[in-house]
Amino acid sequence: MQRLALFDLDNTLVDRQLALSAWAMEFADDRGLGREAVRWLIAADGQGLRARDQFFREVREHFGLAQCAGELWAGFRARMPDLVRCEPEVLEGLSQLRASGWRVGIVSNGMADNQLAKIQRSGLGERVDACCVSGEVGVRKPDVRIFQLAAERCGTALGAGGWMVGDDPEHDIAGGRAAGLRTVWIGGQLVRPRGEPPAERTVPSALAAIRLLRDGF
Repeated sequence: MQRLALFDLDNTLVDRQLALSAWAMEFADDRGLGREAVRWLIAADGQGLRARDQFFREVREHFGLAQCAGELWAGFRARMPDLVRCEPEVLEGLSQLRASGWRVGIVSNGMADNQLAKIQRSGLGERVDACCVSGEVGVRKPDVRIFQLAAERCGTALGAGGWMVGDDPEHDIAGGRAAGLRTVWIGGQLVRPRGEPPAERTVPSALAAIRLLRDGF
């Protein structure tokens, strides 16, 4: 049986918060906004969970910027892929997982241009069988259909079973479980999403999740 492992992207395979901090410092420095602006931007971002158009309208208004929100958002999407990094150990771990017989995919919510560029520039594109980004396919996690598409792109089906690895209790854990996948949660003490049972496994990092799957959990 072909084994399937699906991974979230931001704050799972790559550290989005680290990249966001770098972007916020550049953004503030380029406009002479000061260090307090960096802290404000990071807090207002809401760990990427806020609607981007709303976030950049607020950024424009808060700092009195001449650029429209759409231009600020476009600049963000163009810059973030250059700031995102995937640890070499994670890249190697994904290669080892595939070599041991797993089909590996990425399932991510977000704009297609931004997320796909992150995947390619971080080196992840060469280490997975397929990726499925909500902005490209028109459906978002936790909708079961995006997991179905990801499995199909990996050359298998959800009915064959598999795992979803991610940091978001609703999008990744509840969504993965609804799709019939077992789940690995990246984080600390898991709050049960919408009353659902917790993930089958909880680990501190993507590398730990990869090793768990590779070594037979």
